[in-house]
Amino acid sequence: MNTIWIKKLYKDTIPGLPGYHACCRILRKYRPVHWEWVNRIPVKPGMIVKIHTAAGDLFMGHPERCSIAKQFFWTRGNREPAQDRIALDLFAVLAKSSDVVLDIGASSGLFSLVAARSSPSAQVVAFDILPEAYHTLVDNLMLNGLLDRVESRLVGVGKSDRPFYAPFRRISSQMPTSFSLYCQLTEGDRVLVPVKTLDEICLPRFSGKKMCMKIDVEGAEADIFDQGRETLRLIRPDIICEVLRRSSQVDLCDRILSEHGYKKFLISSEGLRKFDRLEPHDRFRDWFFTTKSPVDLKIDTWANR
Repeated sequence: MNTIWIKKLYKDTIPGLPGYHACCRILRKYRPVHWEWVNRIPVKPGMIVKIHTAAGDLFMGHPERCSIAKQFFWTRGNREPAQDRIALDLFAVLAKSSDVVLDIGASSGLFSLVAARSSPSAQVVAFDILPEAYHTLVDNLMLNGLLDRVESRLVGVGKSDRPFYAPFRRISSQMPTSFSLYCQLTEGDRVLVPVKTLDEICLPRFSGKKMCMKIDVEGAEADIFDQGRETLRLIRPDIICEVLRRSSQVDLCDRILSEHGYKKFLISSEGLRKFDRLEPHDRFRDWFFTTKSPVDLKIDTWANR
């Protein structure tokens, strides 16, 4: 508890002091590459961070609260580590050939921004269950002139058999990045957030359309696949999905994907590595699931590169 209090006191006072931002810029310029701990240091509140992506330069706000924007500040706008950059670049490629792009667990909207900029004609729909993340997403869309291009929704995706309550106010010194539908708030200031299944969202609205999606739901992806079997069968979207060691029912995910003809690629720092079975990895979190071949997707050079 003392550690949490000290972090909050530091973030609420020190970054606003005169000269703090100049010190951060000097540290960013001269730090050794292996000093990855620097990426966790708080930055000056209220900055706009410029980021470099395969879709072009974009902007993100609130780095004092958003860990993604803060990391971009420390890495000079570059997506690091390599496997995270590959996943984002791959999503940009997928979005270009899609009619519909779903960003499930959008957080502050990085993947939504890249998708909307990559494909001016695609329908991009972003979902998150945390009110603070939703507001940050909307702000980032406005910063980049993409508010009319992305449909942002404070909606959970998973099982819709019970109500879900999310915190209305800030609950930590930094915007949570591991909040999931399993984090039910039972007391305090909370708001009711609707939860829909993947099939309810996609069918019949997106029937017959080419689709890709990103799933980052902190271990609850089995519920999405289990309640989205018709979407997998009829639309067969290309999917980039985070799979953590704490993910529940990985075997169920693997079985559902196999039943619908999906091939499984781990996104590593060297490129795509094909696996017959879905298994959480100690170092790499993101996977690419597709029923197509890398050649058909024009990403064959990414495989095992």
